[in-house]
Amino acid sequence: MPEEKISRLSDGVASFIRLEKQHQELLWLSGEVRLAACDAEEHRFQTHIRDLLRGVRAHFAEEEYVLRLWLDLDLLKGHAQEHRDLLTILQDSIEAAQRTALSWGVRVKVTEVIEHLLLREITEDDPHILDLARKVVDLGR
Repeated sequence: MPEEKISRLSDGVASFIRLEKQHQELLWLSGEVRLAACDAEEHRFQTHIRDLLRGVRAHFAEEEYVLRLWLDLDLLKGHAQEHRDLLTILQDSIEAAQRTALSWGVRVKVTEVIEHLLLREITEDDPHILDLARKVVDLGR
């Protein structure tokens, strides 16, 4: 299946959103939403997810999809001190995605943080962040 960029939006913390057909490994659509940490509560993030899902439903109206939220910890770390602590930002992002997606009939599951981040410096240089990542993954299950 071909991948298609659905949306690329401006500045801030990055959340990578992948839509996959339930019970299959094939990736049907892949989108990227850039979210400012201060917007994690609702309005901009909700609008972006709604637009993304509107496009998905137009193409696959009869299918059930799981929305998987991939969180880029490198970018989140950069915003944590300016706004709130990292775990709060991650929780708010997950909850905002879940509320919005459910209103559009799509279930949200936080599967894991981006793999290359776990394989790079996070494991050795910042065990606290790795621990935090594990908590967030548990939180989304």
